[in-house]
Amino acid sequence: MPHDWLQQEADYYEEVEVDHRAKDPALKKAIRLQPDKVQHREMRKALPGLGWGRFLDVWKPGDLILASRQEVRDPAQELLFQRHKDHFQDTLVPLLYHPKDSRKQNIQVTIPGTNRREELVLNEVVDVSIEAAEAAIQTDDWRLGYALTVHSSQGLTIHDPQKVWIVDDYLQWSNLADLAVSRVEDMHQLERVVCPLEEGSEVRPLTEQQVRKSIAKKLVAYKRQDQAKGLRFNLKVDHILHFKEAQNNRCRLQTADAELGEAAAAVDTVELQDFGQTAKEASDAVHKKETTFTDVEVDELLGTANDTPFNLGELRGLDRALQTIQGELTNNLAKLSELDEHIALEKRKLDQTNNSEGAADEFTRRRIAERLRDLQGERDARLEAAWANREALRSQINRMRETITRALHKDTSSLVSKASLQRPFFRRPGWQSRPWSLL
Repeated sequence: MPHDWLQQEADYYEEVEVDHRAKDPALKKAIRLQPDKVQHREMRKALPGLGWGRFLDVWKPGDLILASRQEVRDPAQELLFQRHKDHFQDTLVPLLYHPKDSRKQNIQVTIPGTNRREELVLNEVVDVSIEAAEAAIQTDDWRLGYALTVHSSQGLTIHDPQKVWIVDDYLQWSNLADLAVSRVEDMHQLERVVCPLEEGSEVRPLTEQQVRKSIAKKLVAYKRQDQAKGLRFNLKVDHILHFKEAQNNRCRLQTADAELGEAAAAVDTVELQDFGQTAKEASDAVHKKETTFTDVEVDELLGTANDTPFNLGELRGLDRALQTIQGELTNNLAKLSELDEHIALEKRKLDQTNNSEGAADEFTRRRIAERLRDLQGERDARLEAAWANREALRSQINRMRETITRALHKDTSSLVSKASLQRPFFRRPGWQSRPWSLL
């Protein structure tokens, strides 16, 4: 039943008794209110991936695809359009109304291939003939409508036997996974397609020039909006990049903290011969942070020299001590391996001597036995030193973690200098900030 207010105020309402809820809500319940990583893991676990070639063979008109990036979505739609022309000549083609000028909506629009005019809104889908679709997609107002978008799918229910094909090449937005699950009635209507490598699923990082250009375009649009409202606008590209670098620095510290945590846990679980590798991984994690930050950058990013929450010199000193422990541990482990080989050799000699008789052999047995005692004593000493190295290694890794953790938890402002915070980053009046949406 509609809300009481709607019944009283609306001139007309209609009760729809059709139940559009999903008949198989298991997956949706598993991903509801979960982080992106959890949602995508659960989705991939529930939906086995289908090969690209197999997808093209079993796809049929009426099915929809879902992709998070235009670079993959557009080529996929072109392939589907070609298959449509080759195998489904008598079936209409879905066209998406997407004018270049978004103001051209809620107006009468001529449907391609006909004389019929309809009032259309942005992302509305109409069905036309193949010939009309070929001509329409050459214009700026129409696109192929095989792909499912967030806006065009609102309130849409995909009925069996229609399917939604998720092109899982770089699916990163949680609302896309939830969207796909919400639009179908049964789970067997959902299929996941593994995008081939040649389709370019790897995301290329943007250069600084490309990032500046992208941010500048958004800043120009925001400045135009602010001028229309009579607001001042003094946010610059350098301010955004500064905040972005501060975020990246914090992410690097968090990564180092996680890697050192794994190394500290491994100290108590790995075999003795693997301690050297554990120490190397911990040292590598810190070394990457050392090469990330220079002394000048630390002074600029982390505030004044008198109250620096992240002491790079201290971390470097801890790393040098860790490398010393690593060297001692490596030497002890190498000596242990060498001693084990010598002990095994002397034991074989002793076995051979025991099988022979005579005074000379008795003298040889005593000499070998003494040699074995000496080797075993040296091995015990080396083993004790190696275990001491393990304790020192654990302590050193924990000290390095504490140094990084202090920087992470002292204050969020520790990654941005006090002087830089005094600059007019935000617009006045109102202090309405935009930088996080620009990164």
